[in-house]
Amino acid sequence: MKRSARAVLAGALALAVATVGMSGFAAAAGSKKEREEMMRALTPHGEAMERGAKERITPRAERKHRSGRSAANRKEMRMILDSAGRRGTIVEERERLHDLAMAEELPSLNLEIYFAKDSDRIDRISIARLEVLGDVMSDPAFRHSRFLIFGHTDASGSDRYNLDLSRRRAASVRRFLEDYTGISWRRMIAVGYGEEKLKNRYDPYARENRRVQIVNFTD
Repeated sequence: MKRSARAVLAGALALAVATVGMSGFAAAAGSKKEREEMMRALTPHGEAMERGAKERITPRAERKHRSGRSAANRKEMRMILDSAGRRGTIVEERERLHDLAMAEELPSLNLEIYFAKDSDRIDRISIARLEVLGDVMSDPAFRHSRFLIFGHTDASGSDRYNLDLSRRRAASVRRFLEDYTGISWRRMIAVGYGEEKLKNRYDPYARENRRVQIVNFTD
């Protein structure tokens, strides 16, 4: 091989290595940014500070009433979560659980998790995202947290079919996170809502309605 040809080949190899390296760096940076966003979404401090600021300008009697109502809400949530069976799923009380979580303004995160068509098998494209989520949930900041995994679908299909599919998908995400993180199943509760809680009510078939919602309940 002539010297000039060797130089061209060496340059090409160096460029290829550099390109792969930059690609890996970009992926790592993306994962880091995604992790930080997930941490912020699931951390209750910002929400608590904002609520505290509002409380300071609220009359004392109303503050006391709200505090008592919040304590009652959280007690009821604990009872519902404690009643979840070994499978870590809730069916009958799903509506009440969702209402309580929203009333308490618990920190939550919406993730678009892809599955095989009409299946609860997680698509490979979503595995990396769930691994980042697992790393976040394993953070010491959340060691006292319980996580609610709410599965949602769009309006395609019948109500009954969508409800069953959302339950299976939420349970599939819970199983993956349990295997990946080692977090006890008692701290992860899967609930399916089908098309009952659309994120985009103006377009029931919109892609963003097909999501998994992670809610942090810190007792």
